[in-house]
Amino acid sequence: MIYYEKALSDLLDFQIRGIKVIDLNFCYQTENFSNELMYSDFQKFQEYYIINIKKSEIDETLFNDINKILCSINSNTDNNFFLYRDFQTRNIMIKSGELYYIDYQSGRRGPLHYDAASFLYSGSIDLSEDERSFFLDYYIDSVNKRTGADKGKFMFEFYYFVLMRLIQVLGSYGYTYEKKKDETVLQKIPKAISNIRSLRTKTSDPVMLKFIDYLTK
Repeated sequence: MIYYEKALSDLLDFQIRGIKVIDLNFCYQTENFSNELMYSDFQKFQEYYIINIKKSEIDETLFNDINKILCSINSNTDNNFFLYRDFQTRNIMIKSGELYYIDYQSGRRGPLHYDAASFLYSGSIDLSEDERSFFLDYYIDSVNKRTGADKGKFMFEFYYFVLMRLIQVLGSYGYTYEKKKDETVLQKIPKAISNIRSLRTKTSDPVMLKFIDYLTK
């Protein structure tokens, strides 16, 4: 478990120190984690997961409502950090007791929350809810010490970013299956859905709860 704490500490270094030294002009596709980029993830999710894999009709009103909420959260969150974009255990290597990081080519300026959500709710990580809460508290305490961010506000925003990330993940699974016919990605879907279901106890937002129920029924 010490590696998890080390990874989260290193992540915060990436996020805080990275933004000061990385030339964002080289970021692909955009310099910022914009609402337009998030909407692109959402469209991929609808087309390749909801329609092609879940084979459900899209509730236009619900989808528009949740998209507006997620865009509002993203727009009103401090985004002056380096966003790794795909910070998960599969992109962390261990050699001689040290951690090494790969696959950050989608990095750009963005909020802190998204990377922590990517890590703690990754399909390749095996944590109990208590363990996940412990590491989230560890990360938020570190954020507070280094940036002065309000813990309560961060926690409130965090679970919206978890949903945002899991939407991106399901869209990616659906896209990979459609384009490459890689059936191994289908085996990852139940865990992503289970992670979404776990968010029911983390929010009182009626729209988010309705969306969670839509995805997990």
